[in-house]
Amino acid sequence: MKTVVNLSIEELHKKQEKKYKGIFDKFEIGQQIELSSSSYEPDLPFGATGKILDKKYSKNGCDLRVDFEGYETWIDGEDVL
Repeated sequence: MKTVVNLSIEELHKKQEKKYKGIFDKFEIGQQIELSSSSYEPDLPFGATGKILDKKYSKNGCDLRVDFEGYETWIDGEDVL
């Protein structure tokens, strides 16, 4: 039973990683983006624009390091238009 549970968790992680890889692939370093949500960065207003400096993904999500006119921060790729 333990193997079945672990296999199911591994399958879930692979599915999540594939989803976030798809989001990751939509972005390029240097690309201009517009913020559509800022759940982790309340100081950034809706619609703030910035430039992607770095990006990464895992089974936990897709993150973008963005420069918002001198303010650099990591945001979720899903928070971008």
